[in-house]
Amino acid sequence: VIPNYFAGDSHVVLLDLVAEQPGPLADVTVRYKDVVQLKNGVVEASLSLGEGPAKVGPLSRNVLKNLVNWELSRNLRQTGSLLDSGELDQAHATLLRLHSLVQGLRLEIAGWASDAGLATDQALLMDYLKAIVSPLVNDRTQRLYLTDSLQVAAFRKLHETVEDVR
Repeated sequence: VIPNYFAGDSHVVLLDLVAEQPGPLADVTVRYKDVVQLKNGVVEASLSLGEGPAKVGPLSRNVLKNLVNWELSRNLRQTGSLLDSGELDQAHATLLRLHSLVQGLRLEIAGWASDAGLATDQALLMDYLKAIVSPLVNDRTQRLYLTDSLQVAAFRKLHETVEDVR
């Protein structure tokens, strides 16, 4: 149940399915109340796995980008917690790993070298890496600001939905 689903909203549900053989995988039904038209609506869709190797379709980019956003969010939140507890080396290592991940994705996946969102993520991670090695991070107040910033960045990444289908 997703309450308060407004016009223009996007909600991502990411499922990892393992299929033993080709055939039907999922039937999805969405029931909703249209407050503009004052009626109830239903949308249905099915997913079926065909024979042969899986083909990468236009939605694959969205699925992967949403997975990347979720992973970045989870790790930024973890980095904030590490920083808050004074574990600077582990926080630095986590940020370095995330930066390498984003950089690798931009190099390896066709079309992602020029992806503005990933470029922004990479720059943000570089800024956090610079901040975490700064002498200012030894000041408790400055470290709390950085911790709060990481938590906000994690929240924003989690709520960023990729809608760009190419």
